[in-house]
Amino acid sequence: MDDGQFGTGVHRRAAEVPFFAPPAGEFTATAGAPVPRFGASQPVASAPPANWPPARTTPVPLEPVAGLGSAAVVLASVVTGATLLTGLVTVAADRSLAAAVVGGLGSVATAGLLLANWIVVALWLGRARRNAVRLAPSAVQRRHPAWAWFGWIVPVALLFVPFQLVHDVWTACRDRVRNVPAPRLRTWWGLWLSGAAASNAASRLAGDASSATVAGLLLVSAFLLAGAAVTFAGVVRAVGAAQAVSPR
Repeated sequence: MDDGQFGTGVHRRAAEVPFFAPPAGEFTATAGAPVPRFGASQPVASAPPANWPPARTTPVPLEPVAGLGSAAVVLASVVTGATLLTGLVTVAADRSLAAAVVGGLGSVATAGLLLANWIVVALWLGRARRNAVRLAPSAVQRRHPAWAWFGWIVPVALLFVPFQLVHDVWTACRDRVRNVPAPRLRTWWGLWLSGAAASNAASRLAGDASSATVAGLLLVSAFLLAGAAVTFAGVVRAVGAAQAVSPR
């Protein structure tokens, strides 16, 4: 092969290779796919976010508490009225046999109303506690659900366990409301304990002290329980608003 032939072959092979071709093996094209041109912008595929599509939030199933709370407030008001009536009748019991009979019947009726009130309040508190656990599973609940029933009747425990239950329920769900005033829990509990103590003292002194002393204690108990009923209505209203399906 002479020099002319060698030079011609070199020029022919160099013309077959583009000047800007990538090195061998750096770029491979899929069969049938368009080959990108040099300098042309290519779309960049982006992966969807890890949390896409967004998960649907399921509403927390809540048990209604408004009806039981209203019933508890009504029963507490009736108990207060019965206690007041019993105290007034006791004053006249020494002067009239009819008044004594009415006073005895009033005491029995008051005991029945207290039993009904205990049942309704325990049902309301147990339901409100279950809702609080569903709304705020990490919130502290210091007492077992059974104490919603036994906390009102077990000696010593009745002095503080019901207050702890209501306090924990309100603390767990209070962030769901903004336009509802906070309930006066300590005021309610102080009035309730004072009224119950006065009523208990009147029952213990019924056979030994004068009717005027017993009647006075019952009247004091009635006024204290009336204040407790008013503040308890605020507690029920606040908890009901915080545990509503659409809180305010």
